[in-house]
Amino acid sequence: MKKILVSFCVLFLISTSAVFAESPQNNGIEYFLGTGKLSMFAGPYTRLRFINNTLITGMGGGGIICWDHRYYIYGQMTTYDSKVPNNDGIEMGLVNYGATIGYIFFPQNKIHYSAGVQFADNNIVFRESSGLKLNNDISFFSIAPEINIEANILEYLRIYLGAGWHFAITDGDYRGINSKTLSGFSINWGFLMGKF
Repeated sequence: MKKILVSFCVLFLISTSAVFAESPQNNGIEYFLGTGKLSMFAGPYTRLRFINNTLITGMGGGGIICWDHRYYIYGQMTTYDSKVPNNDGIEMGLVNYGATIGYIFFPQNKIHYSAGVQFADNNIVFRESSGLKLNNDISFFSIAPEINIEANILEYLRIYLGAGWHFAITDGDYRGINSKTLSGFSINWGFLMGKF
């Protein structure tokens, strides 16, 4: 068992070094599908959102497919759990699934900017403080333009801080939660790891 574990660790180290090593040339290897200037990275983030003039904290994560180090699609999922603003006895859970389409300005600079627009499907579940689910879910679509400042910390690590505005599109209205109170300012920060 010890030999298998040692062999596995050695193979893991070799494969990891091969992934992160920069090859100075193509080595003559041919592929059916070349990746060209395609890169991928992922990471967690925190997003603060104002719902009904109350700050709600969400946690999430996602992965990015980037072309030419500039054009990107960022698939994301964020969850928010909090009391319903101005209604102490009711809690809500908001889940946001979406993708941001964007552009990175001067990615070669240590500090640079990115801008994008997130298109997302959202669902809110309401429940009593005891955990009993109420049958008043709200589903809605949102569009959220945002701008970020990013810093290249290491070759495979980038951090960012950004701000945006969520526009909610829904007919739902429960306990003061509707398209007007769901639309608002947001702040986000996080880090990304991968091949930039």
